[in-house]
Order: sequence, then C-alpha cells, then structure tokens
Amino acid sequence: MKKFWFYLEPYTFVFEGKQGTVVYNTLNGKVVRCENDIVVNDILCQLKERNSGYCTLLTQEQISSKEIKDFVDNIRSTFSGDIIDCDLSDGKPFIIKPILNLLNDPKKTQQEKGYTLRENVLDYVHEINIYLKTDCAQGCSFCNEYYKQFLCCTESSTSYPLLNIEEYKMLFDHLSVIGVQKINILGGNLSQNLLFKELLKLIENYHFKTYVYISYSNIDLHFVSLMRNIDNVTVCILVQETNKMNIIFSLIKNIDLRSVKWLFIVSSEKEYSNVSQLIEESEIVGEVIPFFNNENIDFFEKYVYIELEDILSEPISRQKIYSRQVLNESLFGKLTIMPNGDVHANVNNPILGNIKLQKLNELIYKEIATSDSWLKKREEMPCSSCTYRLLCPSPGNYELVMNRLNLCNVLSDEK
Repeated sequence: MKKFWFYLEPYTFVFEGKQGTVVYNTLNGKVVRCENDIVVNDILCQLKERNSGYCTLLTQEQISSKEIKDFVDNIRSTFSGDIIDCDLSDGKPFIIKPILNLLNDPKKTQQEKGYTLRENVLDYVHEINIYLKTDCAQGCSFCNEYYKQFLCCTESSTSYPLLNIEEYKMLFDHLSVIGVQKINILGGNLSQNLLFKELLKLIENYHFKTYVYISYSNIDLHFVSLMRNIDNVTVCILVQETNKMNIIFSLIKNIDLRSVKWLFIVSSEKEYSNVSQLIEESEIVGEVIPFFNNENIDFFEKYVYIELEDILSEPISRQKIYSRQVLNESLFGKLTIMPNGDVHANVNNPILGNIKLQKLNELIYKEIATSDSWLKKREEMPCSSCTYRLLCPSPGNYELVMNRLNLCNVLSDEK
C-alpha cells in the first residue's frame, strides 16, 4: 500500500483548548480549525511528539478518508504544511518544530535564586516611569485612578521624604550604564515644580529618550519653553464636557512644541464620538484611550472588548508567541519610581522596595520571583482553557483594574 509523509512547516503552531484544536501559520495568519475530529487530532498528536520531526506517515487508505483529505487540503492551501510520497530508503523528513528555547529566560532567574542577583538581571529593564510630587489645582475626579490604567499625569499622594536631585543623578547614572532607553516623567502641574526643571537640565547629559506627561489645563508659555528639547510631550485631556471642545481645539492650534501627542481620555460613547470628530477635523496626532470608572462596563464591552476576528486580523509572529509563553509583553521590563523612591513593577501591585534602601537588581529579582506583573500570563481561568490564549495580547492594566482576565467575547459563555 502506498504511503505518504505528512508534515507541518516550522513556522506553524498547533494550539489546543476549549474551542478545539487549530493549526496556526505565523507567516500569513491563516488558521486551520480541526474542531473535535478524533482522526485528525490523532494525526496532530503524532506530529507533536517529541521525536516526530513534525512529520508523520499516512497510508493511502487514510488519505482517502474525507476527514483527513479535507484536513490535508486545508493545510496545503494555507501553506502550513504538505504531503509527499514516502520513500523509506531516503529516510524520514525532519522539520524543526517551533519550540521555545530562551538563553536569557526569566524563569531561570527564579530557579537560580540568589545567584542571579548579579548585574545582568538589569538587562531586562528598558523603560522607567518617574513620578514627581507636584501640586495641581485641576481637581480631576479620578486623579489617582487614571495612571493605574495608562500612563497619565497625576497629583501623587506619596509619603515623604522625597528623592532629591543628587539621588536622581545617581539613578540616571545607573540607568545609563545598564542601557535604559526610555524615561517617562509624570506628575501634576510639572511646570511649577522646581525639581522638574532641575531634572530636565540633568537629563540633557544622558542619551535617554525623554517623554513628559501633563494635563492640558496646566500648559502655559513657561511650560512650552521648558519643553523645547524634549523628545515627546503627551498632553492628557479629560473629555467629560462637550463645551470644552472649542477650548481644546484652540489650544491645539496655537501650541508650539517639538513633538506633541494628544491623549484624549474618554469614558462614554458620547465622549468618544466628540473626540473622534475633533481629531478628524483638526488633523492632529491624537490617541483616544478609554477609562474604566466602575460604571461604564457597557462602553468597555462595545469599544474595548475584542472579538476573535480582532485577534486574527494580522499575522502573529513566532517571536510574539514565544514571548507570551514566558512573560508579559506589555509590562515586562518596565519600572515605576514614585517621588519617595518606592519602586513598582506595576502601580496596581504592591511596591517592590525603595531605591534608597535596596539595589535595583535586588528589586528586579523580587519581581521575577513573585511573577506579579512582568511574568503575568494567561494562565488562569477562563483564558487558560482558550485555544487562542497565545495569540491574544498579554494581560494589561485594564485586566488588573477590572479584576477580569478576558476582556473579550471569544469565550462568551465565560463572562
């Protein structure tokens, strides 16, 4: 009886879960759904075996069955694999399966314990958020909540004593040596803060990309003059009343900064509609970002929750899938330093320690050991049972704030 070699390409993955088994092609984003076909799943199990070489032998009788023929045809039509005549004298084809093998795996840091308290754990850090304690007269309703969902200005309520300019210099020296690329500076009314002005002068001595976040209500000519050499200024705008649109529009037209990004914070469909129109008419570089206020779940379900079509809309690379198996791609490598030196891997989680009292590498090791933020993956229900969990972006701040892992309709019966 004639036999064939059936194999999958090295850029394809086999995922299993509640919705059945799928074969995913990382080059073109094509998905072959196997549903719950026992015969086809048997073949996929053979392919996934450790020494299979991503290849298995099929007989003419198997190929003739409708289930297997349809499956093989789908695999071939999506360029996810192929079938070739079997000549045992040539040996078995061997395809390298897509298996994660990290040289610098954070899990090894957990396993090696104290040994990894050397400087190389600092290589993980690539972005620092620095909050300054500054007064602000705007009195925004959710001042101490916005920054827990996205980078945003806030009037910090942190305790004293505060970091001084000498301590910031020591911090910047250290961050420069370990190769940190990006620093975000945030607070309340920054232009009225003397330490902020000193920091801007100090930071000119380093090669960081510097980003400043401020409320549009706190922008004045003095602030504009301070920002001339800053890489990017993000202006936070709370869109709660439509009668403020003309004021905002006037401000946008007249401001003159090197690089400005406008962050429109919305919490309702009406606000979203007004801002979308404003951005379109003024042709500005603006981003609309939703804010969860504990009462607008309907708005989030309509505009924030994702569908399976959204997840599969573009090809997802092997590298992204590998990353999502071991770390949180949106939170990993980021630290937040509060005005008094307290350090968070994420502001929604407890502090790791204080840079006045501990070394950064000790704090990083603590975060990796606890896995509260940097290594938070979709390992809990309902996501852990989802076939598409590694194709979905890592959990972010919205999930932490809302205490809900799946902001999606993929597993609708899990709501």
